[in-house]
Amino acid sequence: MSDILRPSAGRLTREQLRQATQVASYVKDVKLKVLPGKSWAPHYPNNAEREKQLEDVLRGRISPEQVDQSLMKPDGFTYDATEIQELGLGGLIGKVRDVAEFYERFPYGQFAEFLYGLKDKDTDLATATELFSSIARSKIQSDLVKALGTTGKQQAKRALEAEHKKNVAEAGDRKRTQKIFDVLKARWMKKQGIISKDDLRKLEGQVGEELCDIADSLEDAFQDYVKTGDPKAHKKLTEKIRDSFDEIKRQQEEDKLDDFIEKALEDPDALPPEMKDQLEQMFNDFQPPQGDVAPDVRKKLSPSMDPMKKGAEKSEIVPIYTIEPDLTGYYQGQIYAKFNTREVEWDNTSSYKKVNSGFASKEHVIRGKCRAGGMAPIFMPRNYSPSPFSLPSGIEIYQDEKGCFCLKNNTGSAYEFEIGFGKTPNANSNKPVADETADISSGSLSQATLNYIYSLRGKTNVEKAKAVVHYMKNVMKLEYSNDSKYNLIYKKNPSRYFAEIETHKQVDCDVAQTYFIALCRLAGVPSRLVEGHSVDMVKDGKAIIHSGTGHAWTEVWNEQANKWQTIDSTPEKADDSDEGGESGRGKDEDTDIDAPEQDPRDEDQAPTPEEVAKKVEDQLEKTKKGDKKDKTKGSDVSDETREKMKKMKEEKDKKKKKSGEKGEKQEGGEPQDGESQDGESGESGESGESGEPQDGEPQEGGESGESVSDEEWKETEEEVEGAKDEGAEKAKKTKEIKDKTAEAKDFKDLKDAEDELENAELDEDIKDQLKKDLEAKKEKLKDELKKKIEKMRDEGFLDEEKAKKMIEDLKSHEFTEGLESIKQRISNESALYNEYDAIRREIMPLVEKWYKFFASKLPTFEDPEFGDDVSRKGRVDRRAMSKPVNLLFGTLKNPLVIKSTVRPKFMAELVLDISGSMTGRMRDCRKLLIFWAELFEKISQEYGYIDFSILVYDENVELVKGFDQKYSSKQRYDFGAGNKKTIKARLMEATVARGNNDMGKAVLEGNRLLNAALKKHGKGFLSALYVFTDGDAVGTLPGVRLKNFLNGLESYCGEWWGKHLKKAFMLGSEDQKRVLSETFGEADSDAVPEMDELIRKSMMGLARDFEAFKKRLPKGG
Repeated sequence: MSDILRPSAGRLTREQLRQATQVASYVKDVKLKVLPGKSWAPHYPNNAEREKQLEDVLRGRISPEQVDQSLMKPDGFTYDATEIQELGLGGLIGKVRDVAEFYERFPYGQFAEFLYGLKDKDTDLATATELFSSIARSKIQSDLVKALGTTGKQQAKRALEAEHKKNVAEAGDRKRTQKIFDVLKARWMKKQGIISKDDLRKLEGQVGEELCDIADSLEDAFQDYVKTGDPKAHKKLTEKIRDSFDEIKRQQEEDKLDDFIEKALEDPDALPPEMKDQLEQMFNDFQPPQGDVAPDVRKKLSPSMDPMKKGAEKSEIVPIYTIEPDLTGYYQGQIYAKFNTREVEWDNTSSYKKVNSGFASKEHVIRGKCRAGGMAPIFMPRNYSPSPFSLPSGIEIYQDEKGCFCLKNNTGSAYEFEIGFGKTPNANSNKPVADETADISSGSLSQATLNYIYSLRGKTNVEKAKAVVHYMKNVMKLEYSNDSKYNLIYKKNPSRYFAEIETHKQVDCDVAQTYFIALCRLAGVPSRLVEGHSVDMVKDGKAIIHSGTGHAWTEVWNEQANKWQTIDSTPEKADDSDEGGESGRGKDEDTDIDAPEQDPRDEDQAPTPEEVAKKVEDQLEKTKKGDKKDKTKGSDVSDETREKMKKMKEEKDKKKKKSGEKGEKQEGGEPQDGESQDGESGESGESGESGEPQDGEPQEGGESGESVSDEEWKETEEEVEGAKDEGAEKAKKTKEIKDKTAEAKDFKDLKDAEDELENAELDEDIKDQLKKDLEAKKEKLKDELKKKIEKMRDEGFLDEEKAKKMIEDLKSHEFTEGLESIKQRISNESALYNEYDAIRREIMPLVEKWYKFFASKLPTFEDPEFGDDVSRKGRVDRRAMSKPVNLLFGTLKNPLVIKSTVRPKFMAELVLDISGSMTGRMRDCRKLLIFWAELFEKISQEYGYIDFSILVYDENVELVKGFDQKYSSKQRYDFGAGNKKTIKARLMEATVARGNNDMGKAVLEGNRLLNAALKKHGKGFLSALYVFTDGDAVGTLPGVRLKNFLNGLESYCGEWWGKHLKKAFMLGSEDQKRVLSETFGEADSDAVPEMDELIRKSMMGLARDFEAFKKRLPKGG
């Protein structure tokens, strides 16, 4: 099996691998066969013969006309499947299209003529092929631009412009020969109006004068060929390359040397013994210089983990700044507030203002050197500022709004400065701005982290910041590291930057501060990153800032003190670390807030599973490297040689940048960037149908480089076909389990999905994800059950002890079978609650609908007030207030304002018949009682002037709710015989049809309760008795006697009817109403077939009663 299709090989996730292997299905219109592989490489049907013929042409043994052109064009190519990580599926598809276009349009005939033109040059086929591929690529892109329509032409030009920006940004990493043709192509683009003159100068400045001179010698011939492509232009270009070939070849040799050094630096121990000895001889006398010029103010800071040099001897260190008298500690430079989540970098958005004089006392002096035209930070401890100064012409000091200082050198030569500074009494206290509170987490933090952050609510900003540091060091257990391999891991997908940090847990200072700030801002703590130095070296009475003291920390806003304060979230280094670079804490000027320290690990403490896994991975990696090493014993590469090799590479890179200054100079007195920004790198999207040129670099799989062997090609073809079939089956099974998990209603369904997953033949990462989905679903079901138990307990349908036991069982059970048994126990306990909850959900829309209407009709002690909105025509129409429909449907623009009162103004007694004859109507009766109770409770909570009581009766009368009891309360009231219940539970338990009927007894009890309530609150209140029955009037006050009592014509046991409003309701036909009207009277009886109509009629009748009652009230109440 090829490595790219192995589950354990490479860096691809299973999903990325599946997508990568399916790229061909998206490019079916491409004529060449496309297969995934480890690199971009073509496949030729007879590559051995092809290379033989090309070699013969290059050596002049055959002419171009004798080359068999059918051998030249590939029948397919492989693509680097791992690039899906960087490009995404769409970007990878676009690049595949572009490479295919390159092979289709490649001028194979002219290629042979080009090789023949170099027949007397000492070069190899790969070198010659690389040269022509660079030329051909430009020609092909030029032809595409010409062939496209207006829209396609614009898209192609944008893609070329993006490619140019990328070349500028990556100029330091590109090969010399690539850069020569980058310049030639850029000059062509400038003539086409695709890029500007400044854009071209920026690239030329990065490339350098030496390579630009070579490009100058080729330019005319190159431009003619790209424009026309005719044989004459091709011949002219070949001759020019012949003339410059020795210089081009020298540049290629330099590239090979760079490649060798980089490979040696990656793993010098893998080199053969004789080469190790050569390295020692090459480097044992090498002494790289150290600079003493201060760096310029940076516009951007990308949090990166950089391999730091070993701490040099103090005598070898060249200071960049010195401070006298010595003052150690944290020295502040630039402050960054805005974080670019797409580019994973901090932007310096500061505004600088010129400072004409300092005002602090001169306690110390900082000395340094600023380059010509440069702008260098003036590093000082926080809460320090310059003392009065006098500077020569062309030298200026600037300050930004965050309190950072810098020195601008407008002269033509380097300037050695000396600035006095001292303590400033008033620290920078500018309040936080939007950039300092913006969320930068990109939604990639783990749920555990989010839960921890949310738990910090209620704490002060400083308390939250310290808690976050504790979380980073002792919960997340981040470790200090400056291993640069994590830069690619963390930044390959910007949207997962923080997720990768949480996965790998390796950070240095600026990465730690960036993660810390992301958490702080989520917790509501304004914060920003400070770049500076941690100074702890003193020599000859001077504190020294050098290249190894760089550090970063954080400022957080203390809302109580109204000022910014510093805190350092960097994890402590291991005790045996000999790495330099980020110094520890200084002595004199420390951070304002002491960060929690990292808990030491007990030596006997077992390593975590993550640590064990990491050690296994590291050992496997070492084993793999060991397989590649030459087993022959030889001298080792010394640490000193490694260091010198590293420094030599750095010097070579510096020379690349300094070799030419074309177009580099910038004008103006404000701080400038001088160099291209990281963020300028353009992105190439999909080419789609337009044929946009992409930054595909076809030479990686183009005419240069190795081709795919027939054996590897055939093996890959077979594996891709097998992977398609296997992948389809796995995808089907994965979807089935995903759907079952998502649709699971209970733990039994979840157990079925678990069993199916256990027996499924799926990739481990897919299984792991499905297990996480199942676990999440299980937790969701458990949480739903817990909430239901708590709701049943709070509503009084489950006693405290039983609820507590069920919740404990839920927490302790991890296995699905046990959870299902707990669910069944809850189900057995919840029948009554379920009916109550279903009824409540059913009636709540009605409650909301009638709430505003009903409340507006209540009598009050004060005259109603009206709103002040007169933006519509005229003032409020008071007559409209009397129309219920206006209040109900919100058509009244200036609504009535109802004032709260401390005493109830309306009291209602709800009386429900639960005799045996009501059996078929009992659910509707419960629904009606719950509707009235919820409505009255809502109005009572809002306005405070409704009180109500509930009675149920058969031959006996039972109190369900008294006037002094709260319907919504969690309190369990004592209803006698040790029966303690909440009102809601009492209502559901009591409303069960049974026994005979004694309406008279119920009416008498209701009247007694109303009279007692009125006596307690005084006169001037509206009271009402509502009876819900099927009409039988027998028992204590049968027939006429009950009618006389309700009309005040007869008393019972000395109790008279209290002149309350009265109304009897029944669910039934109009014919059945006669039974009620004989007792309650025609006007006070209603029979309707549907519950909603019954509610509507009762509401409208109640509104009329309110209006009549209010007219009888004396003025003012």
